[in-house]
Amino acid sequence: ILGLLAGSTATCLNNPLDVAKSRIQHMGLSRWSGGVILEVAASEGARGLCKGLPARLYRSAPGHGLLYMGYEFFAGLLRKSL
Repeated sequence: ILGLLAGSTATCLNNPLDVAKSRIQHMGLSRWSGGVILEVAASEGARGLCKGLPARLYRSAPGHGLLYMGYEFFAGLLRKSL
């Protein structure tokens, strides 16, 4: 559960950068991503910076949970064998 929460938090914090990246790629811009983030925030507000967030969470949250679960499992095995 904690891995899922940590991964979801990271995805939420990273989403504005992903929105900027997608806009830069789609429009063929060669600008600084910070400027694109400010532009989106000014024109669309916080909603514009959160576009695509549900889809990213559905895709990444289960993977983060499994990643941390696998890490803990194998770390436990290594601790027992050492």
